[in-house]
Amino acid sequence: MHDISQIHHSPEQWDAAIQGSMDSGRRAAFGYFESAGGVPGNQYPDDARRIKKQWFSSDDQLVTMIMGGEVYLPGFDMAWAIGRELGLQVAAHILSPFGIRPTFDTLAATNQFGPDNLFVHMTGMSDMAWQKVIPRLRNSALDGRLAVCAVGNDVEQVETASAGEAVAADPDDQSSQRVRDGRVLLKAPATWEGMQFMAFFSFEDAEPVKQGDPERAGLTSVKLQLRESDPGAAARLLEVMKRSYGWPNATHIGRGTRIMWWRSGNDEISYMEATKESLVQPTTSIVFSSLTIARPTQPNRRVPRRMPTDQG
Repeated sequence: MHDISQIHHSPEQWDAAIQGSMDSGRRAAFGYFESAGGVPGNQYPDDARRIKKQWFSSDDQLVTMIMGGEVYLPGFDMAWAIGRELGLQVAAHILSPFGIRPTFDTLAATNQFGPDNLFVHMTGMSDMAWQKVIPRLRNSALDGRLAVCAVGNDVEQVETASAGEAVAADPDDQSSQRVRDGRVLLKAPATWEGMQFMAFFSFEDAEPVKQGDPERAGLTSVKLQLRESDPGAAARLLEVMKRSYGWPNATHIGRGTRIMWWRSGNDEISYMEATKESLVQPTTSIVFSSLTIARPTQPNRRVPRRMPTDQG
């Protein structure tokens, strides 16, 4: 749960709000945003340093901190700078009103985006800005979070984000029959949370892509297959998933398999360990899938690019 908190006007109110989040026992990200109305006593954004030291000195806690940096506010660059100084994710609502688009274009043109940015809604922005936003998600060749944030993009955009490392994928490359459905067209090496994966990109309406029209297919899911030889890598990956998304919404444990599912905003994330004897070697993977991506009803219908309206 991301608490975008914009109604507190003093350090005492901020402290009470944070204490309430911690007392709830929920996994949450507390967003330190500006308070509306310019009320006297408001110390945003400078009070972020005190809040971080007093409440979020450990990286191992249920409630974490996000720095609010709304780009429609005068002097928002100070909030961005403080957030990055403190090693925090910097969040902002990015949408059509409030004159945001020209400001966002300037940020894009001057390469101000980084993997620490969280953009909420992300609607009404220019193609140029989008092309700057997508590669920011890369970590090494390709960051696994592209799986969540770029669902709906086309083949060319994925190829661009992979820094040229995406190549045609044979569905038989994958060990799981569940995802060998003929729609996986690209694969690329990926690094996420310090672990190495092979990413498999699945597009809807695959046939037009094979005929050279990538604009007619939208990315619907990404599978990250763990490539680490360390036997402890699967356990580390599972801890990352729980830290990022909390306890799974559902779990299935069968003979030689363990599968967990999460819902995050408009996306579904699954984690699967397969140790069946029929496999050449045990595999561990995670799959990010959109629950809202538009599906074509006719072969010649263009698939619009869609993004989740919010990130959970």
